[in-house]
Amino acid sequence: ATGNGFSCKTDEGCTSELTAPHLPDVYKLWELHAHWGTGKHCGSEHFINGKGFSAELHFVFWNQKYGEFSKCLNKCDGLTVLAIFMQEDSDDNENFSPIIDGLCNSLGCLSSVDLKPKFDPLKLLPAKLSYYTYEGSLTSKPFHECVIWTVLKHPITISLNQLELLRRIVPRNCRFQHPLNGRRVKRSFKFVKKS
Repeated sequence: ATGNGFSCKTDEGCTSELTAPHLPDVYKLWELHAHWGTGKHCGSEHFINGKGFSAELHFVFWNQKYGEFSKCLNKCDGLTVLAIFMQEDSDDNENFSPIIDGLCNSLGCLSSVDLKPKFDPLKLLPAKLSYYTYEGSLTSKPFHECVIWTVLKHPITISLNQLELLRRIVPRNCRFQHPLNGRRVKRSFKFVKKS
């Protein structure tokens, strides 16, 4: 836990990678963190047709061709962030529980806490992997323009109890919605008109 939320950093042995048709290279997982707000529809940093979600989980990957994470921050293809919407639900998300447990163990301490060795971040993905993509920046300072965003269309759930624990760290750490500023958003799926 940090003053602005939490982050789960990978260790040197991490082999999780991301590749997709819209990505120019293979990207290696660096960390995951989340953003949330104070209400059911005001915690995400991305919106679909003007609708926000309770929280948004970010998997941050770095482009291995640059050799190290810090060198990626000034490259337009340096990072890719996989964003997953989280929608409030009555039941705990058991796949998110290792993060919640780690946060409970770290509250009030200044050192990092290891998550359960069997924590599998892939279990946090929704069943359907349709996505939106665009080139943009990190959503926290200093807002480096180095990210190829992959925003999954379908949310996963998070319980109100789990959200309340996140809000104990900080009530709100999401950035307000910003204009696209000419960025082109693409999608991996086709729209089907309803009759």
